[in-house]
Amino acid sequence: MSVLSASSGRTLILSELTARSAVGSGTTSCQEGGDAGGEGLLHRTDGRLPVTAFVHAIDCREGEAERAEALGADCSGARAGNLYLHFWLYYADSATLRGVPIAGEKGYHEDDWESVQLRLRPDGSVDQRASSHHGYNYFLTDNNWTSDAGIASHDGWGPATHLLFVSGGSHAGNVIAATDTNRFTPGRRVHLVPLEPVAAESTARFAISPPWRKHAWLDPEAAGTG
Repeated sequence: MSVLSASSGRTLILSELTARSAVGSGTTSCQEGGDAGGEGLLHRTDGRLPVTAFVHAIDCREGEAERAEALGADCSGARAGNLYLHFWLYYADSATLRGVPIAGEKGYHEDDWESVQLRLRPDGSVDQRASSHHGYNYFLTDNNWTSDAGIASHDGWGPATHLLFVSGGSHAGNVIAATDTNRFTPGRRVHLVPLEPVAAESTARFAISPPWRKHAWLDPEAAGTG
């Protein structure tokens, strides 16, 4: 996963996160404002801090669901038996229409949270989806705008590709995108930080609701990102 925003083009993130464990917090690239420059391989910010993803787990597997539900998670229905892994990416700013002269400040906000999520089923199959503005998407298509705007919602799940495509400026995510990319971050170069301790202690204020205040924090099948 990447916390680097692309000012143009699209960032390809090659994910190997299902096989990795979260590491200690330390200093992360979320503390570095603005965009990182350059093309090709990106694994650090302009401030030389590591690319970072914040990890949240909802464990609805047998023997673990009771503990998750005690913490407020919803493990009912189709959620039962699954393990959900969320990888949240923090961006210091967001500009959906950056570079469009007539847009001015429209589409800009001071920070942004987006995610890629995995659903590990009891049979060993893995599904994946990516957050995109107000909804979740799988394919990058022109039809995504209804989900992005929150007009229509769908769960966005599809077979895992272990790829995440991040749009320049807006940071909207997709699992599959038939488009060129001008930068990439291998999964093994991503610094992982458990998000639960951050959520428990953070008093920070964000322009966009942080993950622990979103419906998906407790409901892993939530169709919206609010």
